[in-house]
Amino acid sequence: MALMNMADLYPSSYNRSYTSFYKERFVPIYLKNGTCRLMPVMCREAGEGRFDIQLEPKDKKQVGYVLEFKTGKDLDEDGLKALAEEGNRQIREHRYYTDMEYHGVKTIILFGIAFSGKKVCVKVEER
Repeated sequence: MALMNMADLYPSSYNRSYTSFYKERFVPIYLKNGTCRLMPVMCREAGEGRFDIQLEPKDKKQVGYVLEFKTGKDLDEDGLKALAEEGNRQIREHRYYTDMEYHGVKTIILFGIAFSGKKVCVKVEER
C-alpha cells in the first residue's frame, strides 16, 4: 500500500530517468510506519556496486531486505515486470547483500521495484 501511495505522489506526466524520487520518499514512509527493528541505509557501496536501499535488522536472526528501484517511461505490464526482474538481477549480480551476510544476517529478501508513472510492479525473491 505504501508503494502505491508513493506512486500517487509522482505526477504521471513527468517521468525522470533516475530513481531518486522514489528512494527519497520510501525511507520516510517506512520510518513513519514505525518499523524500527530495521536500520535503513541508502546508496552505500556493497558487493560490486551501490544498492538503492538496504534494511538491515538490528537482530541478525531477523530478515534483512535489499531494494533496487527502476524507472521506465510509458511501460506496459510486461515491461514493468521485466524492469522489476532486472532490479533483482542487478542485486544478485552485484551482490548488494554481502554487507548483511558479513554482519550475520541469514535470510535476505530482494525487492526489484519498477515504476512507470503511477504504475508499480514489485518482484520479490529470497536470497
